Amino acid sequence: MSVSAARKTTTDQDQAVDRNIQAIVDLERKALDERPHINHLTEIASKMAASPAFIVVHVLIFAGWMILNTTRFAFDQNPFNLLNLIFAFEAIVLTSIVLSAQTELRRISDRRAHLDLQVNILAEQELTAILGLLNQLSDRLGIEKKSDPELDQLSKDTDVRSIATAIEKKLEETPKD
Repeated sequence: MSVSAARKTTTDQDQAVDRNIQAIVDLERKALDERPHINHLTEIASKMAASPAFIVVHVLIFAGWMILNTTRFAFDQNPFNLLNLIFAFEAIVLTSIVLSAQTELRRISDRRAHLDLQVNILAEQELTAILGLLNQLSDRLGIEKKSDPELDQLSKDTDVRSIATAIEKKLEETPKD
């Protein structure tokens, strides 16, 4: 291969990679834009709750509350019922936010898995077609093929449903720990 042909191949590959990257970026932007507004808020709240500053502020509030309420300015006597109520309410809200964020992440993950499965199925179909063409070419050119049952199986269309059924059956047979 000449240097100019190698450069052209590299340029074509770079363009293909750029197109793929742009397609992924477009899909991610579309997914972000289509999210309900509440998911934007839960994402912000999740990021805040996961920050070290959030933890430090809570420790300081908790310590300050306890110290203040052991002095003559106490408004919430030990066992700090008001503090417990506030933190219980906060725990309920934060749990709801985290569950909402996890639900959104699962939805995104499922969408990506479906896309990945579709791409894999298309790749398998393309490879099956290529193997079929190679078999036709070798027949036309009179190239003798040795018998290979695995190659014969790979040259046939793959039935995704039968594979999924076989996997489910095998998983059901496997003892659970």
